[in-house]
Amino acid sequence: MKKFRIARHYLLLAALVGVGLPLSGVFAQAPGSTATYSGTVTITSLQTDISESLYLGPGLYTIDGTWEIYSKNVWIDPTATLTGTGKLIFYNPQEAGGAASPTMLDGNNGNFMDVNVDMNNLQSMVLTDIPDPGFGSINPGGALAAALKIGKAFNLVSDNGQAAFDGGDVVLNGNDFVFDADATITGYRPNRYVQTSNSIMGHMVKQFGATSSAFTFPVGFENSFTYNPVQITASEGTFHVSVQDHTASLSDESGLAQGTNRTWHIYADAPTQATIDIQHDTGTEYGSFNNQSPHFITRWKGSVNWEYNTSDVGAPGTLTTGPSPTPSSSLRSLTTTVVGSATDPLSYYTKTFFQVPDLLPVLYARPSTQYSTTPFSVVVDVIELNSVATTGLITVKITKDLMINLTFNSGTSSVGGRSVQNNVWNFDASNPTYYVLTTTQAVAAGDKLSFGLDGLLTPNATAGVVTISSVILGGSGGEAKITNNIDADKIDYFPQ
Repeated sequence: MKKFRIARHYLLLAALVGVGLPLSGVFAQAPGSTATYSGTVTITSLQTDISESLYLGPGLYTIDGTWEIYSKNVWIDPTATLTGTGKLIFYNPQEAGGAASPTMLDGNNGNFMDVNVDMNNLQSMVLTDIPDPGFGSINPGGALAAALKIGKAFNLVSDNGQAAFDGGDVVLNGNDFVFDADATITGYRPNRYVQTSNSIMGHMVKQFGATSSAFTFPVGFENSFTYNPVQITASEGTFHVSVQDHTASLSDESGLAQGTNRTWHIYADAPTQATIDIQHDTGTEYGSFNNQSPHFITRWKGSVNWEYNTSDVGAPGTLTTGPSPTPSSSLRSLTTTVVGSATDPLSYYTKTFFQVPDLLPVLYARPSTQYSTTPFSVVVDVIELNSVATTGLITVKITKDLMINLTFNSGTSSVGGRSVQNNVWNFDASNPTYYVLTTTQAVAAGDKLSFGLDGLLTPNATAGVVTISSVILGGSGGEAKITNNIDADKIDYFPQ
């Protein structure tokens, strides 16, 4: 058992300055013991508390020394102000002769703690809603009930600062863990991080200042392959991050045949541009997914639909303050506008690789040489190239020309001697520049869907060339590639 030199400030009236009674000797934590503080408390050297429960009531706590806390339960009044050049250190009660236990801490979503904090309990710190001991504070609810707000450095350390030991996590337990613009977190690695409990009831939260900076959210949960951190680079905004597996997540990953069995919940207080780096443990990969093959970060669009983004191979996972890169880890980046709502489907992120349709238009304008006013036809084949059936709306635009008047017959199955499926297309001639054709009929994998227009071409007084173009609108049918969405044909015409 350690020897403690104790200087406690017992319950103080608000009008008194906290001058406590110094006690010294060998003490062990007594079951049910409490220490309560309020008013003005100043710590300039070493202060040690070994009571089972520690209550910090309303008041100003200036910590310019070191406050060692071995208490199992720690409650901080929401109006309490903690500041100073020193530090708070949280230890396992077992080191003070008590029963081994996590540190159960209730920050009550109070003021930002403007003092350095070391978390030195190998059995973790658990954010826990603890009853008010009698100060009459207004207890927040939900994720704010026991929210802890950090204003300086929070250090995940173990065994008196030695970094070689496992454990020492912070467990959200459905509560928020909040860092202001100046706050930092250190000591995180695959065996020491912020546990989300496989839930998005609570989040790790970071406020960003006016200059661009990067902050790592070392999140994971208590399971195999748990360390799945996120780094956000931004110059403004407040960001919320948590992580779950697919089973726990609200989003529907059933349409992803391969990927990582992790879904990150990321949102801001308002829509904000940011670069997001997401690191996963390779043990979470499923299907044919391989981080060394091109893949991407994707966001949920509702139902079973997910975004398609630029693919690349994974980079080594460097989001750690331990040995880097982290073994069996992979990192990918996405620059995007982070949504400003926790309920927006686009707040759900995962990694995947999946083939999407690729559509190519092929336009036939016939006849290609015309003399005087001549019957004229345009047929467009919309061809799927990636052997993946389309889903959703397909939109094709055909350019208009003053010499050409085209009409659409929804009942025909052949135009210009070519087979068409006009019955599944809708025609709109109201745009002054384009004819617009739309359909929700799927183009089967590797197949095509066609339409045709008939009309007359009336040449100008002199010979010339007219070009008819077709454009497939980007994203049609779920496709992502847009570099092959245009085709054109030219007609040589001569006056009579």
